[in-house]
Amino acid sequence: MKKIICALFLCLLAVACTKESEEFEKNCTIVGSVSDYVTGEPVSVVNVGLYYETYDSVLYDYSYNAAYEYYGYDTIYDKDLEWYDLVGRTITGSDGSFKFDNLTEGEYALVIEKDGYRANLEYINVRYNNGQGVRTHLLIERLPAIVTTDRKEIDFGSDKSNNTLSFNIVNSSYEDLEWSIEENCEWIKEVKPSTGLLRYGKTETIVVVIDREKLEGGYNHSVIVVRSSNGSSEIDVYAYGEYVSLPTLETYDATNVKAYSATLNGEIVNLGTPEYTERGFVYSTTATPTIENCIAKVTIPKSVVKKYSCDIKNLTLGQTYYVRAYAINSRGVAYSSYDVTFKTAATLPSVSTIEVTDLDFATGTATLRGQVQNVGEPEYTERGFVYSTMPEPTIDDNKIVKSGKGTGIFSSYVTELPKNKTFYVRSYAINEAGVAYGNEITVKPDFIVLSAAKLMVQTKDLGKGNRETAMSMCNNSIVAGYTDWRLPTIDELMVLYNNRDKIGGFAKGRYWSSSGSYGYYCVDFYDGKKDYIDSGYTICYIRAVRSIQ
Repeated sequence: MKKIICALFLCLLAVACTKESEEFEKNCTIVGSVSDYVTGEPVSVVNVGLYYETYDSVLYDYSYNAAYEYYGYDTIYDKDLEWYDLVGRTITGSDGSFKFDNLTEGEYALVIEKDGYRANLEYINVRYNNGQGVRTHLLIERLPAIVTTDRKEIDFGSDKSNNTLSFNIVNSSYEDLEWSIEENCEWIKEVKPSTGLLRYGKTETIVVVIDREKLEGGYNHSVIVVRSSNGSSEIDVYAYGEYVSLPTLETYDATNVKAYSATLNGEIVNLGTPEYTERGFVYSTTATPTIENCIAKVTIPKSVVKKYSCDIKNLTLGQTYYVRAYAINSRGVAYSSYDVTFKTAATLPSVSTIEVTDLDFATGTATLRGQVQNVGEPEYTERGFVYSTMPEPTIDDNKIVKSGKGTGIFSSYVTELPKNKTFYVRSYAINEAGVAYGNEITVKPDFIVLSAAKLMVQTKDLGKGNRETAMSMCNNSIVAGYTDWRLPTIDELMVLYNNRDKIGGFAKGRYWSSSGSYGYYCVDFYDGKKDYIDSGYTICYIRAVRSIQ
């Protein structure tokens, strides 16, 4: 019986101990307070969150009433409470105090937050502690009174039409704040407004305008600083710029260089990015001309043809000029990599000699004729004719000056030409560049004298025909006033063949002779072969001769 009573007593005692232990475990308390980090004054209406550690960790060694030092969090992130679950929330009273009751023993985290202050986090090991509770004291730091932005960045991207974006500035502090914008970026065209007063709890929109023409290729980055009373906030600005490059050009040799003018030649080798909007030439009397230091800039209309040219005038005679091709796009001005030089110089006129008319060898008279196609540069000051019995006459031989100017045909009747002799005539014109001569015309008499053969021979064929026609044409021919012209004999015809180059004007074919009884002889001037023709109706060439003493 005694044993039963004893066992029952021990059982009741165990139950009582277990109940007391459970009461201890569930009656843990955290009593705390929050003060200003700088002044030490209590801070009221602070949000206090209590979190219980659910992760069974042995990595931490906390002592009773132990608290981590002040960390100074701006924001409490989820990762800071990764192994904790929310137990409850409260706010501090006017004296900055707070309390959590009916807690079980374990590891806790306290989070304190308030607008205008930097959040704080403290880890606490909670034990029963004989009913005294765990006491802790936390500090919270007031944030500086500054104007902030509602975003970290604005991105204009690559859309060329997107040149304006905005962001908001916010005053979440405890006083009205003066603010101003600071930026130093070439491609940010405007930020408006740029200064102002932002009242507590208010926002204001800031508009940013960019100039895409000034962007570099690829992503461009700049920072806009919003500066206020106790500090500043920043917002990153991004914009994607088109990759740009200057055009590339070549300058080619100047052409048609004259006394006062020239033709400039160039080419756009690469259009540039973006494509050029203007092209042309710059030239000067000094090397490496530019738009700023040139004598003149010549603009050439843009076209799909990459090569281009232009004529320039009013240059100085004898002056050396330097020229470069140029092109402009939004990136700037591009020039050819090297200069082309040229020196102005006088250019000869252009003249030609026309067939002589009204020719009379017996009297030595004729009308000489010429034509000016180009007056030269500078324009010629003298024109006329030169002639001689020797080829290529010059102004040092016989010269006939003909007054006049400009282009066109001119002529002169001359009465002192060589009589009955071959002579040569050329037109001419003179300017500062020198003497320009026209083509040479050889003027031969209608006949030539072969003294050894005692023959006078006409220098031109009378034509072609049968033998009867040949006889008639010779007998009726009148040259140099003579009427006793005739067909040559076969022997005389061979003399003509042997002197054919001297006489001139022969064709490569058969010529009639007067020799023959039942048939007629002729000579082939292709090879000098004598032929006998039994028919008078054969067609041969005709050349007349006459006998002289």
